[in-house]
Amino acid sequence: MILGDSVSLQPQEPPDYCNEHIFQRNRLPARAYFIPEHALLLNGLWDFDYAPTPLHAVDPTHPKCQWHVIQVPGHWQLQGFGKPHYTNVPYPFTVDPPFVPTDNPVGTYRKFIRVPQEWKQPMQLRLRFDGVDSAFHLFINGAQVGYNQGSRNAAEFDVTGYLKADDDNEVMVRVYQWCDGSYIEDQDQWWLSGIFRDVHLLGFSAVARINDFCVRTLLDEQYVDATLQVILHLHVTTPSTLEVSLQDNCALVGEYTRDVATNVTDVRVEIPVANPAKWTAETPFLHNLEIYLRSKDGTTCQKISQKVGFREVEMRNGNLTVNGKPICFRGVNHHDHHPTLGRAVPLEFLRQDLITMKQHNINAVRTSHYPSHPRFYDLCDELGLWVMDEADLECHGFERAKVGMKNIPPSEWDGADSVEEVISPIVAEYTSNNPSWREAYVDRVAQMLQRDKNHTSIIIWSLGNEAWYGCNHVAMFEYAKAHDPTRLVHYEGDREAKTADICSYMYLELWNLEKKALSEGDHFTKPIILAEYAMAIGNGPGALQEYQDMFYKHRRLQGGFLWEFSNLGLWDEQRGIYAYGGDFGDNPNDATFVLDGIVNSDHTPARGLVEFMKVIEPVKMIIDPEKKETQIRNLFDFYNLEGLSIVVEVAVVEDEYANVDFGILALPDLTTGSNDELARWVTAKLKLGSATAWAESGHEIAWCQCLLSQRSWPSVPLSLQSPSLRYSLTDSGLAYRVEGATFSLDFDRVFGRLSEWVLNGRQLLSSGPVISAWRPPTENDTKRNWPEWKEYCVDNMQVRVRSVSLDAGPQESLHITVDAYIGAIIRQWGLDTKSVLTVYPGGTVLLGYHVRPRGHCPSKLPRLGLDMRLRPEFRVAQWLGIGPEESYADSRNSQQFGLHSRTADTLHTSYEFPQENGNRTGTRWLRLTDGKGRGIRVARVDEVGQAGAMEFDFTAQHYTAQSTFDAKHPTDLRREDDVVVRLDAAHAGLGTGRCGPDTLPKYQVPCHETAFAFSFEPML
Repeated sequence: MILGDSVSLQPQEPPDYCNEHIFQRNRLPARAYFIPEHALLLNGLWDFDYAPTPLHAVDPTHPKCQWHVIQVPGHWQLQGFGKPHYTNVPYPFTVDPPFVPTDNPVGTYRKFIRVPQEWKQPMQLRLRFDGVDSAFHLFINGAQVGYNQGSRNAAEFDVTGYLKADDDNEVMVRVYQWCDGSYIEDQDQWWLSGIFRDVHLLGFSAVARINDFCVRTLLDEQYVDATLQVILHLHVTTPSTLEVSLQDNCALVGEYTRDVATNVTDVRVEIPVANPAKWTAETPFLHNLEIYLRSKDGTTCQKISQKVGFREVEMRNGNLTVNGKPICFRGVNHHDHHPTLGRAVPLEFLRQDLITMKQHNINAVRTSHYPSHPRFYDLCDELGLWVMDEADLECHGFERAKVGMKNIPPSEWDGADSVEEVISPIVAEYTSNNPSWREAYVDRVAQMLQRDKNHTSIIIWSLGNEAWYGCNHVAMFEYAKAHDPTRLVHYEGDREAKTADICSYMYLELWNLEKKALSEGDHFTKPIILAEYAMAIGNGPGALQEYQDMFYKHRRLQGGFLWEFSNLGLWDEQRGIYAYGGDFGDNPNDATFVLDGIVNSDHTPARGLVEFMKVIEPVKMIIDPEKKETQIRNLFDFYNLEGLSIVVEVAVVEDEYANVDFGILALPDLTTGSNDELARWVTAKLKLGSATAWAESGHEIAWCQCLLSQRSWPSVPLSLQSPSLRYSLTDSGLAYRVEGATFSLDFDRVFGRLSEWVLNGRQLLSSGPVISAWRPPTENDTKRNWPEWKEYCVDNMQVRVRSVSLDAGPQESLHITVDAYIGAIIRQWGLDTKSVLTVYPGGTVLLGYHVRPRGHCPSKLPRLGLDMRLRPEFRVAQWLGIGPEESYADSRNSQQFGLHSRTADTLHTSYEFPQENGNRTGTRWLRLTDGKGRGIRVARVDEVGQAGAMEFDFTAQHYTAQSTFDAKHPTDLRREDDVVVRLDAAHAGLGTGRCGPDTLPKYQVPCHETAFAFSFEPML
């Protein structure tokens, strides 16, 4: 080499993985998913080499390296090579499309295969990859076969000429972590690489085979009779016979037979079917379709079996209809996710996801934001779910490409709903409105549509997610309509629905949703469906009921898809945590935004799912105690409730819970009981009368309650049989001591609070009740509420006691009155408080506060109530009210009125990212005892001195607010021996503010003048 010469290691032409025009080489045309009889599943252990760049990758012609072993399907980052990386929006690489960094790790997979000897007839051999992230070249015996990108789409190659018969064949797959396709695969999930779905060697007859087929069911105008249409694409080199038959529970419904001449490629079959049972998500009746292609000597060249449901999808009177009826989506967005396997999700795990959905009243799923496992749709067909199948397309990260691009004030949005809508035309120029990317975009919808077209459950094609809007989406829409006129097309980025059949939005405020629903009166031409709403991150979401009420209120609103079904945490065995963005040292990252589901990362139901189930229950019931009847409103779109049963029970609570009576359909005796009753209520439950594919007999679908009676009681004892109180100063003179026959209290005169309470010689308190407005933020607080609370230092307030006095009260009681100022550190605002602690001779204590904010105050508070700590033995909580699980002002629908019991350990709700938790709202009274009935009973006291009538919120657990706030994972929480108790007169709801509307005003806690009081009654 001469000094000064330049020799580049890089090819002069851009490599395939940096060329938007090259997204496949030698790949066979996309087809409907089916696996032929001759199939060899290649999953299992493969040889593996990990290289830092393509130039370091194994040479397929001279594969000399130290091979490791890796599992297929799987991701290499979850098997010790590289690290997982999570982003929601930003690209984890420099933005320079179509180019990717030199630092582009490559995983080379190798497996030796042999064509089975029993595959004797002349065959076409194919290698099929159902999912490889992000792009790959395929080599067989050192020769390059082809190339593919489109991570969640299938790739099939004709390898007949590359494989040797009766010998081992070296299959090598060079997988690139990044390719130009990565720019349009930015889908709010972990960036994980490798062969993550099935790999098959397939054998098709070389003489006569079915390359593809398309099934359609065409109903008549009355939606009674139907025509089954089957369009086949054939390869026939010898005269053959085609046989098509349709069966209904093994009974022949229709059949078709014809001879197929040599070189015939396209055949259309139509079979009339008289009044077939119709498929819906509520009544998923499937027929069996069988297709045979036989040679003239009767040899079966190919057989295909396909489940078929008869249904018709249309737009009628502005609504999306199925079989002539508008439907309402009670849906969720669903990522393919497994806590240890990433997107390499076993089919049974996916099935359990769908069963969980069905068991919780969910009727629809959006495959966000890519096509799911190819057999996922078989399960949706079988179990009954409406499916919005979404193309593998998102390029959200371009909005971060230029600093300050989103810094446009709302005043300059010109009526747009979001800044994203404003910048969309600009950002779309990268790829979506760039003609150079047209074919790459169209390929994404083509791959999805052709693979999944024969699934009845799919009623909508979606052109991707958060990919702005441009000419390439128009091309995708045109492809979808040209190749499948039987379904509707969705794309939320088409904000004006210029091409899309549906007006789709994300995270709209309720007022804006209603405004859009009414904007065209009753003469609209396209329905509104929320592609995403109700961000379920962490503890939430709130206000689900308000959205559901809105869906039912306006004909144009046809429901939506909650975001999202599952947390996407990855289990870290060594640390014992579900990891989120940043836990693997991955930067940049979007941290906990990956934990935003209504099921946990292990896919067990979380509180959000239970709340969602109640809100969307498809039958609403109202109990009328006067008429002794249960009124039923059927919200199913097709199911007539046949086979369901109603169980009605009446319950009463005195000191213990007891069932009084129950009945089926007719209400039992609702007569009010004795004066000793604290509450009586009736509950009606709607249950499955027989087992289904997704639930056992007796599974509960819906329920309602009616409170028949409840009794409050005087907070002040009616009779005074106890000896008079004695009071004195303690030896230090810094506290009042009040003594009765069975108790003593010490009241700290310096800090103005109860410091000791001894009951029958046992210390009750570790720290007495004091006013507080603080709670740890939820994830949904962090965008709007927490910044305000932090700015105003609501989490750090100090007390200045101005005066403390002790006076005699009525009925031989004692009053201790404290005048104090509770001020925020640093800031000049706070709460002027007057508290009165009243002690009665029997030991009952009343604590009341009058609160008046002053200074430059925050607009709202997290809560307002009391904080206290009990000794460890008082760990059992029993309460009358809403329960038994966690609830908040805007998330309480799923919890039933009753008498509930928990311990301080089980009152804690563990979130994968610790945050505010464990609240119980709608409480009438609360007992905190040692498990033997000794402790205190707490109730809210109203203005006339009655206890038990006003609701309050409480928590009782072993974790402080500060420990919860500081923790990054549950393993960071510091468990206290004491029982940390919170009693609230007001507590803010949850909202969906992390990505959507803030907590609704009616569920907020305004910072204004107020008063509240609690009674504490000893239980000895």
